[in-house]
This record gives sequence, C-alpha cells and structure tokens, in this order.
Amino acid sequence: MTAVRPLFEYASTHPGAKKAVIGWIHSTDKAVDFQGLSAVIVSMESSLDVPKGILKLADIKSLFGRALEIEPKIAELMSSDPLASGEILDRASRETSDKIINALESGFDGFVYLLMGAEPSLLSPMQYGGFILEQDQDLLNQFNHVENRLIFVVGDEETYLDALSDLPASAIGWDENRMGFGIETMRKLAHKPIFANHPDSDIDLTHFGINALSGDNAMAKESHQS
Repeated sequence: MTAVRPLFEYASTHPGAKKAVIGWIHSTDKAVDFQGLSAVIVSMESSLDVPKGILKLADIKSLFGRALEIEPKIAELMSSDPLASGEILDRASRETSDKIINALESGFDGFVYLLMGAEPSLLSPMQYGGFILEQDQDLLNQFNHVENRLIFVVGDEETYLDALSDLPASAIGWDENRMGFGIETMRKLAHKPIFANHPDSDIDLTHFGINALSGDNAMAKESHQS
C-alpha cells in the first residue's frame, strides 16, 4: 500500500481532472478498461491486475452482513436470546475487523464498508439502533488512520438514513436503484463527500459487470423472512 490522499481530494492533486472516478469491478468476465479510473473496488479474492497509480479498495461486508452468514436468523435471535446474538455479533465484528486489517496488510489502499441491516425488512429501528449502529461506529473508528475509508449503504427506500449520517467515513455511496432517493437527500443527511453515478457527486462511480449488491441483500431478506 502506498501513501495516498483521500479520493475526494484527487482533483486538487491531478491538474485537468474534474474529480476522482471509481470503478466497481463486480466481475471480470470481460476486460476492464482502466482508462480514466482513479480507483477500483474489488473483492479481496480477486486476482485482477490493477495498473500502478490506480488505488485498490477492498469491498467488505459490514458486521451485520457477516453475522447473517454465521446465523441467517440473527434478527430473530436478537429478540429471543440477546446473549447468544451478542456473541455472534461480537464474533462478526472481530472477523470483519480482521478482514479489513488483512486487506490493508496485503496491499489494498483502503476499503468500502458494505453497510447492511439499516432497513425494516431486516431489522427494526430499535434493533439496528440498539444493537448494530454503535458496533458499526466502533469498527469504523478502528480505521481512522485509513484515508480511503468509504461506506456504501445497501438498503431500500425505508433505510434508516438519519441513523447513518454520523458514521465515520471519508465518503458515502448508496444503492440508488433500490433506495429511490436522490443525491440532494443524501447530501443533506450525510455531511460527507458522496460517490455515485451522478454529475453532482464528489466522486464518480461506474460499475463493471453485473451488480451483485442487491442480490446479496435479497438473499439476506429471504433468510430473515423464512
């Protein structure tokens, strides 16, 4: 990993560039055109050869996303057995933190935290606000030294946006297709730079390959509802 300035300051250090451009690599079935990209988001398991000078950011499921992998019915358990669910959430937090550390130590220049759970189809406001939000904050605060520490909100039109505004990050993005609100709303709530596929964003975002994020959330909902 090289010493880098935050992506939202890219234009100030690259004459002629209007703003940074992130490419989210969801699959490598086709060749990736790196022309014009400032950074790419890839999974830690990706073997993609990223050209020198382009930042490489790891996509990391949030601790609730990891908790769902450990126990698909974690939301029910949070109501019926707080002690058992607490142990699972603590484990998920440790494993998520370890994954971020491993990414940074293996050469990634930052990470994108795929925040899940902040919507009523997965958790009630009390469950997210009382169990998960503080743990998300604590986990992200562990990486205050990481300049490119981004949040991407995976949710729907009922996402608890007001609860997310103070989460520590250098920039925030969201699933625009599923969440159904515009950049003006996010800018009022987020109080931080925005990365999105929108002319008014602070950082441009473009997707390569099929976007699997909504699919991940759909599977989470299926596990929650079954």
